[in-house]
Amino acid sequence: MPLARGSRLGNYEIVATLGVGGMGEVYRAVDSRLKREVAIKLLPEAFANDAERVARFEREAQALAALKHPHIGGIYELGEAGTSRFLVLELVEGETLADRLRRGAMALPDALAVARPIIDALDAAHQKGIVHRDLKPSNIMLTPDGGAKLLDLGLAKLTAVDAVGPDTASFTHSPTVLASMTGTILGTAAYMSPEQASGKSVDKRTDIWAFGVVLHEMLTGDSLFQSETLQETLARVLKDEPDLSRIPDQVRPLLERCLVRDPRHRLRDIGDAILLLDAPLTTSVRESRRWLWPAAAGVFAIVAAIATWAPWRTSPPEPTTTRFLVTPPEEGDFENSIKLSPDGRKLVFAAVGRDRKRRLWIRDMDSVTAQPLPGTELQEEFGGAVSWSPNNRFIAFTDGKKLMKMEVASSAPPLLIATMQGVAGETTWNSQGVILVGGITGSPIWRVPDAGGDATPVTAPGPGGTHGFPFFLPDQHHFLYFRSDKTRGIYVGSLDLKPENQSAEQLVASDSQAYYVPSGTSRPGWLLFAREGRVIAQSFDVSRLAVAGEPVLVVPSVGLLGFRALFTTSSNGALAYRSGSEWQFTWLDRNGNALGAVAESSLIDLPRVSLDGSRVAFDRVDPAGSTDVWLLELSRNVTTRLTFDPARDEFPIWSPDRRSVVFRSNRGGTFDLYQKSVDGSGEDRLVLHTAYEKTPDDWSDDGRYVLYEESADGQTDLWLMSMSDRKPVPLTRTPFNESSGELSPDARWIAYHSNQTGRDEVYVRPLAPSDIGLLTAGSAYQVSQGGGQHPRWRRDGRELVYVGANRMVIAVDVVLSPGIRTGTPRPLFQTPAAVDQSSRFEMASDGHRFLVRAPVSKDRSPLTVVLNWPATLRR
Repeated sequence: MPLARGSRLGNYEIVATLGVGGMGEVYRAVDSRLKREVAIKLLPEAFANDAERVARFEREAQALAALKHPHIGGIYELGEAGTSRFLVLELVEGETLADRLRRGAMALPDALAVARPIIDALDAAHQKGIVHRDLKPSNIMLTPDGGAKLLDLGLAKLTAVDAVGPDTASFTHSPTVLASMTGTILGTAAYMSPEQASGKSVDKRTDIWAFGVVLHEMLTGDSLFQSETLQETLARVLKDEPDLSRIPDQVRPLLERCLVRDPRHRLRDIGDAILLLDAPLTTSVRESRRWLWPAAAGVFAIVAAIATWAPWRTSPPEPTTTRFLVTPPEEGDFENSIKLSPDGRKLVFAAVGRDRKRRLWIRDMDSVTAQPLPGTELQEEFGGAVSWSPNNRFIAFTDGKKLMKMEVASSAPPLLIATMQGVAGETTWNSQGVILVGGITGSPIWRVPDAGGDATPVTAPGPGGTHGFPFFLPDQHHFLYFRSDKTRGIYVGSLDLKPENQSAEQLVASDSQAYYVPSGTSRPGWLLFAREGRVIAQSFDVSRLAVAGEPVLVVPSVGLLGFRALFTTSSNGALAYRSGSEWQFTWLDRNGNALGAVAESSLIDLPRVSLDGSRVAFDRVDPAGSTDVWLLELSRNVTTRLTFDPARDEFPIWSPDRRSVVFRSNRGGTFDLYQKSVDGSGEDRLVLHTAYEKTPDDWSDDGRYVLYEESADGQTDLWLMSMSDRKPVPLTRTPFNESSGELSPDARWIAYHSNQTGRDEVYVRPLAPSDIGLLTAGSAYQVSQGGGQHPRWRRDGRELVYVGANRMVIAVDVVLSPGIRTGTPRPLFQTPAAVDQSSRFEMASDGHRFLVRAPVSKDRSPLTVVLNWPATLRR
């Protein structure tokens, strides 16, 4: 868990977060004894019991302690406070070389002013037998006085000076060997020497290679070997000859010696680099290069022509794919959102960590672990939808009500861009400073300036419809989006059209979001979308906005959360997804112990148990895409289909006599309430029609009233309908969302949750037939503290059970006469994390058994990352 400002580690008070360096979190702090500012590098708690990580952390301390040099950041202390281990380092002010290079190449004098102190620092380290092994621009700090300092020896190797023979320990922990075991790269691939990238033993000459790569980048502004994927980057490091054509003559001899692929012929000592820089460049060398180059170019052209013509010319190798797994944070699990950066180098996802808090995490594709993003704690149920800026520097994300923006490489807190109701689904960001944000049911897709401002709608959903998951196409004006108010699938919208004028022509049938991936050639790109729990690709011509050819299977099973499929892709062919893992509804006791699973429950969504506990009503989506109401008889494990309409029939509730159910259906255009006998006799009977979407919540024990939700303009209120005259009465008309209502057994009280405090809490208010009236904000009794949803009454009316923060099921005693009083909330158990992270539950009438959604396996499901996934397709 990141340290907050004002936190203390021993004698050090945290002042600010500086970011993530090497394998630790870095903070600015004040030494209360010596009254000086320092940098604190904290070993994350997740690594506290990892012997290898602790050893690396201590190795960094040893390496720094062995060095005292003006161009190397110093160390003051290796400290411990409780279970925390940390380094107290010299606070080096300035900007990193990586930050400077984002503005472009450096002039030769400026580049040499940085190169000389780094040569000096590396020479001092090598003389002490220390190899850095992770030299790169982000580990070089440019100081305000124009100098430079070398930072971060987290991968440093303490060796015998000039060791060149095999080193078993070094080989075991080499970055590439770790890559073969975990599918990731420890270190930074673009700056690795060929021997380091191939898993061989390394010595100080690996730093000499990395120095050459860094100096080349300073002079040209371009990374020498960086490619779109890790696989391509490593391949270039291992095979490509460095292109030095843009390097000034004064520096070229040095780089020619540093960037020799065979370390035996590479510059042996970094100290000799100064001699090469200061050596005079003779006229004969300049003249020979001047006339030799055209001749060499001519010979090359002839050879190239012959190679092109020659019948024995070999074809280029077929592109291949690389797969590896990304595991969730320790003792945590992935949640509802994952998003790759456009360049495929970073992955942001929502997850629960050891502290059981939901937040965003970021992982570099060339790093072993993910790091939490400070200030991104997610309180709302729909929070966590993320988009990247086109330049890969910023992310925009929602917390359910607000749209925030933050720079991923900065320690600055997120900035508020806009506040709006009904924010969910994906977001997307174009190069013209426009962010589109998807909505929940009944809400449009919103348009927001990335600099902040008012949110305006760009689509107009029909009654009960969902418009969400927008994704900008290359022209930056058209966008893909998902809609369910018409035929469920992917549609194309335009920023140039009014909301009501968006095209109603479906592009493809889909259950969730879609992305466009360019082919990188003159051929059409790919539309990537989800259908029936699988990820599908289909050829897509963006100039005509039309698909062609047959769909091709990419991922056979992907996790689903409502309309969100848990996959993401980047423009360079990286794909990350979470497989659709097996789950089932399971009965738990009040301590969370499993009592038995419900048969066939992997097909069940949001079940409701009859009052006698004998049957379960639920809705199920069939392969054709139709949603219908089904019944399950628990004693025989027999399921029966109850409705057959091609529209969506869902969210059934039981009548108290167990003879019928009321459910919602959009067969008439909007979601209305229908009733059906559970023996299958008779027609589906329309119970209530209005202009707005409705969802049934509960049916009173005396059979007289049905409690339901009505959603209009992105806001949800509770209504009560008498079953005798079918007249609806509004119960809530507040500026907030009230939902998940349940009537007490005597039908005189209602429990529900509302977000009137800024987050969902459970409330109770009186509701007898004689005093039905509008609820105004503040007129109800708040039961929960710190968050609460989905309340359920025990059938004697003396206890309420609800879901609190972090999926914890909580019980509270209730006394309803005279006036309402509640006891102290008692945590019972935490609902298991399942595919969609659903925290809803059903409670048996005696309050001793709970039906919850749980994974079949207790293993935490990882994400699968596929690099260059289009290579798996056959056009």
